[in-house]
Amino acid sequence: MYETGSGRDATKVRECVKCGWSDQQKFDVPAKEISTRVNQTRVERDNENEMKPVRIIE
Repeated sequence: MYETGSGRDATKVRECVKCGWSDQQKFDVPAKEISTRVNQTRVERDNENEMKPVRIIE
């Protein structure tokens, strides 16, 4: 990914080096960080691991 232009006129561009495909990013949307065990607090991890009953259907 790279930017063309500068300031408000900057456009973010993604492209494939192998096939030449390219795409301009239309909106400046911040990427959401994927939730992992590494970037969670201990409380968040503990709440996620609460035991919940499972109903088995035969």
